[in-house]
Amino acid sequence: MCSASLARTDAGEWAFTKPLVTRAGRWPVDSLLGALENLRMESVASEDAKDLKALGLVKPSRTVVLGLLDGSSKTLEIGGGAGDKKWNARLAGAPLVAVIPGALVDDLAKGMAELRAKRLLEVATYEVESFDVLQGTAKKTCAKSTTKDKDGVEKAQWKRTAPDPKDVETNKVEDALFKLGGVEVAEFLDRPKEASAYGLDAPAFKLVLRLGRMR
Repeated sequence: MCSASLARTDAGEWAFTKPLVTRAGRWPVDSLLGALENLRMESVASEDAKDLKALGLVKPSRTVVLGLLDGSSKTLEIGGGAGDKKWNARLAGAPLVAVIPGALVDDLAKGMAELRAKRLLEVATYEVESFDVLQGTAKKTCAKSTTKDKDGVEKAQWKRTAPDPKDVETNKVEDALFKLGGVEVAEFLDRPKEASAYGLDAPAFKLVLRLGRMR
């Protein structure tokens, strides 16, 4: 993995701060942190390592720095291979060098792209309260209402409210919103051209979602 830094936003979401500011994916970041939390040494390479060069720890192949809530930090240094897809590793400055399985190193090797937010829209179907569909000068608006059935269970109902009120098929609307929330990025353009180069200066289709409070 190239050098990268991540931090939680004020909203508690993960985001990259280096090498560029962009969204990070919650699940891949949590998965990596889980791998670090559950990391166990398979054996001890040295109780009091003197020759760090032989263990690949003079210039670690990978370094992971974790910033903790109390303001402190912990640094994991991963050195050279220990055979059979295993690696030498230690807490920075600690005398003990452990042998760890290669799964964590494999995860780190996937790079920054693995941890980026790949969902184009981080939105769940139930969060959407209304939306506008704009095609050229035409605009349609749909809104959701909720009612309770005889058992007291809330049931969503979608209706078109503009330009003319009309009932719509709720299942089709929610299926479309579900698919929209699952659209993933095929390729990242970190140095994009002007919007006109992609036809986005005057988009042929525009969808505006309005979200309610998360339940």
